[in-house]
Formats: sequence, structure tokens, C-alpha cells
Amino acid sequence: MGLYKRSDRGGKRGPWYASYVDHSGKQVRFNTHTTDKQTAQALLGKRKSDDARRREGITDASTERLAKAERSPISVHLDAYLQSLISAGRSQGHIDRQRDRITIIVDGAGFSRLSDISPPEIQKVVNNIRTGKSQKLVAAGTRRHYLTAIKSFTAWLASEGGKLPNDPLRAMKKPDAKKDRKLIRRALLVTEWQAMRELVPNAGLSWGMEATERLMVYELAIQTGLRAGELHSLTRSRIKFSGSKATAVVPSGITKDSEDAYQSISGDLVARLKRHVSKKLPGANVFGLPRLDAMAEMLRRDIDFARNTWDALAETDPARKQTLEENPDFLRSIDSSDERIDFHALRHSCGAWLALANVHVKTIQSVMRHKDVKLTLDTYGHLFRSMETEAVERMSAMISGTSPEAAATITGNAVTTASVAQ
Repeated sequence: MGLYKRSDRGGKRGPWYASYVDHSGKQVRFNTHTTDKQTAQALLGKRKSDDARRREGITDASTERLAKAERSPISVHLDAYLQSLISAGRSQGHIDRQRDRITIIVDGAGFSRLSDISPPEIQKVVNNIRTGKSQKLVAAGTRRHYLTAIKSFTAWLASEGGKLPNDPLRAMKKPDAKKDRKLIRRALLVTEWQAMRELVPNAGLSWGMEATERLMVYELAIQTGLRAGELHSLTRSRIKFSGSKATAVVPSGITKDSEDAYQSISGDLVARLKRHVSKKLPGANVFGLPRLDAMAEMLRRDIDFARNTWDALAETDPARKQTLEENPDFLRSIDSSDERIDFHALRHSCGAWLALANVHVKTIQSVMRHKDVKLTLDTYGHLFRSMETEAVERMSAMISGTSPEAAATITGNAVTTASVAQ
């Protein structure tokens, strides 16, 4: 026991090694990583002193573990946390978002060690996060995502990671996204979608895609509720055809809930998809989509094209003119209430149309892949208002007894969407 050196290799002077018996009677050997004997002796002395303190109950292993964690930079602990997410099978998209959000907060607050973590400093950073070219402050919903990320990190540090004695952010509250909603999406009306199917084919090539292909993308999003990233991931082999039906398969590494998604497709969309992918290789993307951040603009341009075309036709078509008089926001990507249509609004349209078609809320929850039915109700409550005109007309038809079966279905498109859920 004591200090010793191993044989030098290549004529180089090696470091000192140390050996001692700890408080449990176990022999411990370690590399001092120094060639200076006096320094090595000091390191051995500290090890033995720490062990003696542990033997006498003055310190314990957990105290030393916490002290060691404090000496390491936060970046080391963040890497360990992200590795735990990988081991837990979380999707790469979720892991990347967690890393980016936590890093923005840590860097913005100037934290370097775990003891620096402070709720007031975190709140200050989160309240001043800006985004986009305009550098506008992010909405409460986005701030909530950032706080969720950092709170998940500190909760792990205090529990599974064993790096903190307690969670410093446990009592920190997240903002209420409902009270500060800066982006309110609206669903497409069924009649707006019918107009798009009629008029957008004349828009031609845009974003490297023909109009018919873009319409297929939009229709698939409405019928299945698939998100932009999930549609981006679809390859030929992930569309499973079976007669007049098909299933879009999205692996867990892509989905938001980290579970495989199997979304049913029906109606004439199946035949069009089958023709569209007939000459594609199994690993080829189903659609030639633009970047994720450009998909909303792609949809808005097609909606604007449809509206401009509708306006031109309305000059000589009384029926189209009447539609605009009754609903000035018809085919407006941003309506008079500042409610907007972006690509994710197609997913909202899926939920709203299912509700309008009298599909049970639990079935809508399943189609939308929500963990909690409350999320389904909270998400689509404000969207139903934009559909209320059609709902009231349908109810009126049912009350008066005029073609109740036809009235209840609204349109063929709505029935197609409902049949997917059922």
C-alpha cells in the first residue's frame, strides 16, 4: 500500500499510482495522474482523510457525490440527461428540442454550475425569448415549453441523476397558454376545402411540387391529422395499401408522443396515392415537400390563390358573390378576427370536421393521438366556433325534417374523414 510506479513505457516517466484500504476493508487503487511524488502523496492523503471522515460519520457518500456534481460544469450534466432520454427511447426530435431549450436558458442566465440555477433568473430569460425575423416575444405556450424543458432537467438532476439534493424549480409555475394565446388557428371550412380542390389545380408548379401533389398533401393532413414533420417522414414503404383502404405508418422516432402511429386513409385519396407512388422506390419520400418551415407558406399561397380566383369569378357568378357577402373571411388565411391558417391548422381541421360529423370525442382523441381527452376538448373548443354556421344549418335541416340523412353528413369529404376514425 502507498505510492508506486508502473514500468515506464517508451522511456517516458509514468505517473504515480496509489493504494490504500478504505473504511469497508476494500483495497482501493487509483492513478494520481501526476509524476510529482509530493503531489501524489497529497492526493493519497486526501483520499484517506475523506475515507476516515466517512468512517466516522462526518460525511457520507451522497454528500461527496453532490460535491463532485457541483464541481462539474452544467454541460456535463446536460449531456448525461440527454443520454438518459435516449436510453428511455424518446424520439430524436424531442431530445433535440430539450437540448436547444435548456441550452438557451442556461446560456441566457449565465449558469455554469448547478448551484447557479435560480428560478428568478430562469423566469427573466424565458420572459425575454424572442423568435423570427421580427424578434417578437414568444407566446405563453412557447414559454411554457421552455420551462417544461428546464424543469424536466432539474427534476432529473434531483432524482435519477442524484446531482442535486432537491429540485430548485419544483415550485416554479408555468404560464397559462390560454390567457396569452398570440396565435389562434382556425379550421378550414368544408366549403373552403371544396373550393381549394376546384381552384388550386390551376395554380401549377410551386415549391417544386405540382398543384395536384400539394392538394394530396393537404387532404392527407386533414384526413389523418398527421403533422408536418410526420408527413415529411413518409416513405413509399410506410404507406400500406389494402384494397380500397390504406394506412400511413409513422415510426415512434418521428411522432410527438414517441409511439408508432397507424393512421387510416380511405376514399378516392387511396387510389390517387397509389398512382402517385406507383413508380417510387420503397425508401423514396412519398411527397417532394419543401423545408418544414416553408410548408405553412406553401399552404397560405394556395389559399390566397384560391381566394383571388374566387374573387375574379364572383364578378360574373352570383353564387360565388353571395358566398363572399355572407362570409367575407372565406378563403382568408388570416381572417378579420386575426385567426390564422398555417399548416398545423390542417390537423386542427381534422379534429373539427370529425366533431362536426358527430364522431364521439373518444374516437377523435384516438385519431388525434391525444393522451388525455381533456386535451382534445381544450384544443378544439375554440375551433368549433368557426364551424358553427354549418352546424346550425345542419341542425335546422334536422329540425325541419328536410333530408336529415343528407344534412347530417354535411359533405362527402366530412363523411370520408369520419369513416377513417370509425
